Amino acid sequence: SPGEYPITLAGGFDANYHFIRHGASLIIGEANQTIDFSGDLTGTYGDAPIDLNATADSGHSVWYSSSDQAVAEVNGTKLHLRGAGQAIITAHVDGTGNHNPADPVERNATVAKRDLDAYAHDAFRSYGEANPPLEFHFEGFAAGDGPDELEHHPDANTTATASSSPG
Repeated sequence: SPGEYPITLAGGFDANYHFIRHGASLIIGEANQTIDFSGDLTGTYGDAPIDLNATADSGHSVWYSSSDQAVAEVNGTKLHLRGAGQAIITAHVDGTGNHNPADPVERNATVAKRDLDAYAHDAFRSYGEANPPLEFHFEGFAAGDGPDELEHHPDANTTATASSSPG
């Protein structure tokens, strides 16, 4: 354990000398510890969580924080991809009675936008009539998302008019 321990001298003799022994102290300080934080922290919005696998050379527990929970949220040793963007994920190891805190290690996490397919529906009308409402649907939402979560829906348009030729 860190602390101060006495150094003592004992023994020794000589016919011409009388030893006067002076002690000293051995100071034991806390050990430093380092973090190894590797692995890919990139993904796409809606992907499964990424395992965070940093280790401390001391064997102590590593904990994590995110600079932007709306992009990448830390839950224990899992990184949940919450929204497109970038965040800094920091690995931390606290100090103990025998170790100094480790210098935090930062890694960039990048969450890409998820591809969302928008499919226009076929429509029919007779010559001379107005165009019917044009409809479409989406495929590829992340789990739990739907059209109501979109900021702006696309518009369905056509160049056909009531006087456009049949075909």
